[in-house]
Amino acid sequence: MMSTSSPGLTRFYAFFESWGRERLDGLDASHFRGLTDSETEEAWNFLEKNLAVSLESTRGLYLINPLRAVEEFKKQVSMPIAESTYRDQRCAREENRTLMLHLILSHEPARAYVEILNAFASSEFADVRARFADYLPVAEVSQRSLDLLKGMIFTETDSIAQSLAISKFMAVRGYNFKFRDEHYKALYRALTSSDEEEKRAAIQQIENDRSI
Repeated sequence: MMSTSSPGLTRFYAFFESWGRERLDGLDASHFRGLTDSETEEAWNFLEKNLAVSLESTRGLYLINPLRAVEEFKKQVSMPIAESTYRDQRCAREENRTLMLHLILSHEPARAYVEILNAFASSEFADVRARFADYLPVAEVSQRSLDLLKGMIFTETDSIAQSLAISKFMAVRGYNFKFRDEHYKALYRALTSSDEEEKRAAIQQIENDRSI
């Protein structure tokens, strides 16, 4: 895997043979600092080969050239995710796809990409459902997105995913967390209640108080 023609890429290639803390921390800007144009293109081509299945490739391409990467992500998200019989692979591919959508939406919060992201609200993986709620932009949110968030408030079994769904639903309606905001806290607690009527009442109050 190591390149003999591009000494500036030694650390970059070594990352993919590493393990432990460095691998967990992931690629960062330092892996691409000081590269020549040809070395940068070599790194880009290496990462692009695994873009469909690798979070590191998605992060790396975005670090190299955000605008160019977003255009590649747009091509990827228009295609079906490759199927796999392995649970870990399915989860990783969905996580990668939601990251691409997040990065696209950070540049272009277009409704079309929000609708693609909506599909991940019903993922079999709690982490992916959490990413859906976390990555959903406050702007350009459709009624479909709001309905999905409300569905998660009632049915989500993972506490992190439910918490993110509640926070995002409230943010879309103009409620942003403030440490001393007791009204926010009361509504949030009601939305985490096991009493469905209490949840419905809190949602109704939020929708009556704040328009999108």
